[in-house]
Amino acid sequence: MKHILDGNAPDQQHMQCDLCIVGAGPAGITLATEMAKSGLHIVVVESGQNAVNNNIQALNNVQSTGKTFRPNFINRLRMLGGTSNLWPGRCMPLEPIDFSSRAWIAHSGWPISYEEYAQYLPKAAKILGIADSQADAKNLAMPSVAIPIDLNTFSIKLAVWAKSPLRFAKKLNKRWASLSNISLVTGFTAFDYSFNKSATTLEQIHCRSLSNKTLSIRASRFVLCSGGIENARILLIAKQQNPNATFATDNIGRFFMDHPRAVKGEIRLNKGVNWGEFLGHPVAGGIKQMGIGLSAQVQQQQQLLNSYICLEPRANVVVAKSYDTAVQTVKQLMSKGHTSNRLDLTSFGLITGMVYQLTPKEILPNWLYCIYCWLRSFLKEHKRDLVIINQCEQLPNPDSRITLSNKTDTFGNPIASIHWQMSNAEIKSIQAIHQALGAWLKEQGLGELKTSVTDIQEPDFDEASHHIGTTRMSNEPQSGVVDSNLKLHGISNLYVCGSSVFTTSGSGNPTWSIVAFALRLANHLGKS
Repeated sequence: MKHILDGNAPDQQHMQCDLCIVGAGPAGITLATEMAKSGLHIVVVESGQNAVNNNIQALNNVQSTGKTFRPNFINRLRMLGGTSNLWPGRCMPLEPIDFSSRAWIAHSGWPISYEEYAQYLPKAAKILGIADSQADAKNLAMPSVAIPIDLNTFSIKLAVWAKSPLRFAKKLNKRWASLSNISLVTGFTAFDYSFNKSATTLEQIHCRSLSNKTLSIRASRFVLCSGGIENARILLIAKQQNPNATFATDNIGRFFMDHPRAVKGEIRLNKGVNWGEFLGHPVAGGIKQMGIGLSAQVQQQQQLLNSYICLEPRANVVVAKSYDTAVQTVKQLMSKGHTSNRLDLTSFGLITGMVYQLTPKEILPNWLYCIYCWLRSFLKEHKRDLVIINQCEQLPNPDSRITLSNKTDTFGNPIASIHWQMSNAEIKSIQAIHQALGAWLKEQGLGELKTSVTDIQEPDFDEASHHIGTTRMSNEPQSGVVDSNLKLHGISNLYVCGSSVFTTSGSGNPTWSIVAFALRLANHLGKS
């Protein structure tokens, strides 16, 4: 592997390759690793470096005009490996209903089938370190022990973790070291885009470093793998610079979705009821935890989104307050010790509900979590008071969108303006889960819902840092941005990969699916 860094690169350098990948996060690294097998000359351009750099991180600055959005340094890490350097490791797949055209949800329906997507999940699971048994479709559909839950009303949502979260940058260093056909460029940001005379083909991208060195890259094909916000921003900037380019921009940046999340609601189980499966426990190769959603049949009958809830033991006030400091420390450790002010969470004060969102399974080393669970089992500790963590599928809304701001970054390009919106559909869907679960607990004599369904309101929800839908997949350019092979409508050689291409969001964490789609794109590019 040839590694070109800002510090050792000559100025005004020119490179030529078969495939240029912009962004070295989970999508870009997976795609490059797979495509390297083809023998093609590949250049991967990453704006960041091996460590956090505040000035580079500032390129993620955004303007928020809608529902409150977290600052740039919390949810998008601009460095080699991307935000996987902070990722706790939760993996969840999309489901068949997510791909279907649902009459009660406008703009739903993918141009590919669930089966087309699912065939890449096992290989993606292997890359992520998820045990094969966890990736098996049957095990994803059913709990490992019998729980008398009504599957006509409810659906089981299974989250899995590897023994340790994959840090993609470390994988890159191990896998690419011996590869002579990959060139990695770090510390250079793509800022200008040149098309051919007919404006149908992207010919080259121009990159600049913070030390003002320039680099131009010509390629036969380009792939944007820069995240759910940046992918859309790059395309909007490219069109602004090249008004005659033959791709439409009306849908670029639209349908911006996340997984609105809130810690809201409590249940109390009756004595002797053990719901340990819902609290998470070790399995061969990692950890798994069951969540609860509503069945496809109920979603259709009540016209609901595919949202879900998971449960955590209720913490007392002392634990919750002390945990806030611990989370800040852990987040800094997870960022490899880079405790600059852009990764300092203390400015947020007490992070509401974080004790339930970064739980022992998310932050403890696997071996220590296994001991924790063994002690819990040995002491026959059955938690009765459980807190509900709600995670929504979001309605595809064209008015929830990313545009270009009047403010500019260091290189003179507009920063992203984010107008994130929620709707009553998300609230209604979560309320329906609470309502059904409360009724079922009471009917079965298992416990009770202690909180009121009507207490769940939009201000309770925060974003989950899952940026989805801004370059959505579609058969026609009138309804999306890329085609079923992730090629930009109207441009012959420009592709997009990542959660930005999702047509709908589902409700599970997107990393597993991002890796699966990168594998699928590699398969397509390899054939063509």
